[in-house]
Amino acid sequence: LYLARAAGRRTEVAVRAALGAGRWRVVRQLFTESTLVAVAGGGLGILLSLASLGIVRGFLPADLPRSSDIRLDGWALLFALGAAACTGLAFGLAPALSASKTRLTDSLKAGRREGGDGGRSKLQSSFITSQLAVSLVLANAALLLIQSYGNLRAVEPGFEAENVLTMTLSLRGGDYRDFGERTSFYRELLPRLAAIPGVSSVGGSTSLPLQGGGNLHAVTEDRWSDRSASEGWLVDFDQVTGDYFQTLGIPLIAGRHLREGEDDSEENEGVLINRAAADLLWPGEDPLGKRMSFSDDPPQWMRVVGVVGDTHQRSLALEPNPEVYFLYSALPTGRMSIALKTAGDPERFAAPVQEEIRQVDPLQAVADVQTMEGIIHEQLARREFYTTLIGAFSALALLLAAAGIYGVISSLVSRRAHEIGIRMALGADRGEILGLVVRRVVGLSLLGLGLGLGLVIMSAGAVRALLHGVQPLDLPTLAGGVLTLFLVGALAGLVPALRASRANPVEALRAR
Repeated sequence: LYLARAAGRRTEVAVRAALGAGRWRVVRQLFTESTLVAVAGGGLGILLSLASLGIVRGFLPADLPRSSDIRLDGWALLFALGAAACTGLAFGLAPALSASKTRLTDSLKAGRREGGDGGRSKLQSSFITSQLAVSLVLANAALLLIQSYGNLRAVEPGFEAENVLTMTLSLRGGDYRDFGERTSFYRELLPRLAAIPGVSSVGGSTSLPLQGGGNLHAVTEDRWSDRSASEGWLVDFDQVTGDYFQTLGIPLIAGRHLREGEDDSEENEGVLINRAAADLLWPGEDPLGKRMSFSDDPPQWMRVVGVVGDTHQRSLALEPNPEVYFLYSALPTGRMSIALKTAGDPERFAAPVQEEIRQVDPLQAVADVQTMEGIIHEQLARREFYTTLIGAFSALALLLAAAGIYGVISSLVSRRAHEIGIRMALGADRGEILGLVVRRVVGLSLLGLGLGLGLVIMSAGAVRALLHGVQPLDLPTLAGGVLTLFLVGALAGLVPALRASRANPVEALRAR
């Protein structure tokens, strides 16, 4: 835009030079104007940053380190003003130096006609094509992330998150070094929690869905002769108690649920597996009654008594892992996550739950009190942040590209006003004049989009890790980005093109 503005002021600069203004006097004037505009823009940007800081914080993922400390401090202000000053220096000095080199005789004769300006015109065009290319990369990334985010929100987690309150307990104190004391604590606590008015069911697990968990190598009895535990299949494992599956709405596909007390037998301890584990360990077979073990020295066989649905244990973006569930009392750990199915808003049950825990043992503290819907939101928050951020950058890039095209085409129309007047005087109609300008717009747009396609292909690997259910080179998405950029460029150039086609030929011939 500064290049276009400098080109439009060639006559003014020539007049000033003719009246005795030296070259550096002209440079200082143009450079001062550009710097003032840049600093004013930087100041406005700082005001907008202060006004939008609260909005930006709302989009930050909860697990972003020190997100609460983000503020606009002295260093941030200094950087913003420095960036604005450098912008004025970089993009104001070059056009000012170019304008100051104007040959007085040619400029005073040429007026505002195009001539001797091919280098500046090419530089303007290169800026526009570069803007369009970068805009296409950002627009394509934004469309991919929006599509990916939609795919992720549509993923069925395998459990019911509505009206479920969760929390974590880590039993502390010398009394809970004994496995029996740990089991007794939860056997007393869970019925008390289930008796709270409005609580329909309660369950516990060492690993809630979407919060990870441990894994071990498993072997099956029917393949024991030719496979050892160290060569077995890697599966997740989880210890559960109470009505865990009913609380989270994890469906029972076959068999039955686990029963307290069946782990008292050293052999044939009952376990549940999910569908993914059934397909991995016994593909095409009925897993009920089959036996498996996590160890081989000697094997401790556990009998499959039921199959439940798959849940996303680690991430919504990952396929469900094979998983084995066994009773908490079989190997009690100090840490347990508790889930409660409630009637209405689950958060209002947090205080009654903590009171019941204090009644059982006042020394035990509760951590990570949150709803299951909140856990899902945390999973999506980072993706939502990336999508919003790239979308905002893309929108700004589109705006800058449109402004650049508008400025360059307006400059082109102004410099060729005399030529347009001659064409119209010789019989050219408005359609031909419009086509003359539109061809320039289309040429710039196609060149920029062609360069942008190459950059999209080169940058495909950078966005792959952020996508779910969509490829980084998705042809429909890429076509949508190209069409969007082309329409933006066409609309930006349409206003000066229409103005040129409606010009009065007499006035255009006088434009010198």
